Amino acid sequence: MQMNITLKRSGAIGDIITTFIVAEKLVSIGYEVTLIVSEQYKEVGQLSPYITKVYHTNEYEGRIDIDFDGVYEYVVSNKVLSRKDAEPKYWINKTNKFLKTYNKKIDCKIQKPELKIYKNRVIEKRKYLENFKKPWHIFVHGSYSDITRKIPVHIIEKTAENLSGTSFILDYDKTNIPKLPINSILDITTFIYLCDTIITPVTGPLHIANGYNKKIITLSQSNNVNLLFPNNNMKILKDLIYCIGCTSWNKCKQTNITEQIPCQQIDYKEILKNIQ
Repeated sequence: MQMNITLKRSGAIGDIITTFIVAEKLVSIGYEVTLIVSEQYKEVGQLSPYITKVYHTNEYEGRIDIDFDGVYEYVVSNKVLSRKDAEPKYWINKTNKFLKTYNKKIDCKIQKPELKIYKNRVIEKRKYLENFKKPWHIFVHGSYSDITRKIPVHIIEKTAENLSGTSFILDYDKTNIPKLPINSILDITTFIYLCDTIITPVTGPLHIANGYNKKIITLSQSNNVNLLFPNNNMKILKDLIYCIGCTSWNKCKQTNITEQIPCQQIDYKEILKNIQ
């Protein structure tokens, strides 16, 4: 007999995709999964082939079985409440705490979440990209709110100048690199699915690229990539800086001068070396 279970993770993109890891495991032990997200992320919720129904918070009034909001943001360790890295283990631990009442359990193995591919969108976006020389590289400038999750634009531009093929930028207007025409989250996912390489800090696009098994160059900055993505095969830069894993959202604890933030000091040649 199939059982129903309702999960909630309001946002953002990466956290919802991490919830997909749990959804797949729940399906494997006999559950049908419903997911509740914030309205602007409903398209993200629909990317998992293991989730039957997706509602946004303003249209759903039913029971929530497991609420993943705050699952890593508010973790008690040694009696201290603090924000941790968004490790999938926190999702799994909370799920198993709920399932214990029913004598059920999901395994703790972390696998890449599977993402849907919308073939009609792939055909449409490939027609656009075929106007440009391959290979296709996508750069992501980074988080709008967190300066410790960014790649400086001048580094992106210098890297793109020295790459064969065509470089695009996903999320920044003030550059000479062509910006991809994005009108929805599904546009983002489709372009990432079609690209040859993506260069991005820890943002939603990184989670999407990981789900599609793309060639990824990323940075450990205010997030430790190896904690967020166990057993990954990404090329990770800036992984030895002593302040990696800081809990800053919008300011660096080392300096007030944006241009001198340690985790943004990247040699473009290091990026090139890992792409070529």
